[in-house]
Amino acid sequence: MKKAVINMDELEKGISIKEDILYSENNNEEVYKKLYEKIEEFDIIAKNIDFTKAVFLKCNCQNSKFYQCSFTDTLFEDCDFSNVDFGQASFLRVSFKNCKMMGSKFPDTIIYDSEIIESNLMYSNFSDMKWKN
Repeated sequence: MKKAVINMDELEKGISIKEDILYSENNNEEVYKKLYEKIEEFDIIAKNIDFTKAVFLKCNCQNSKFYQCSFTDTLFEDCDFSNVDFGQASFLRVSFKNCKMMGSKFPDTIIYDSEIIESNLMYSNFSDMKWKN
């Protein structure tokens, strides 16, 4: 399994996940090299957004939708993504560490070379998900 290589010194501090998603949608750009730390934003709706070399630390994004989004070389650590819909998303070299994702949905999701470490996934739905390492 290949691990994500993220240089924390290269990351730009993100102020708002919702604003970066809106900017990405309006400018047809990916969310690239962003650090989101201690951000609480609920009910985020993102569709077809590419997150590359992003880091989410201690973020709370409950009840959000990341539909058909892609996450590449991304780290989620100490986050609460409970009841989040990751329908038809793709994950490549992504790490979930100590995350709470209770009741989250991963239908038709593809996960490659990724890891989930000491995270709570109780009541999550993995129907038709593909996992390859």
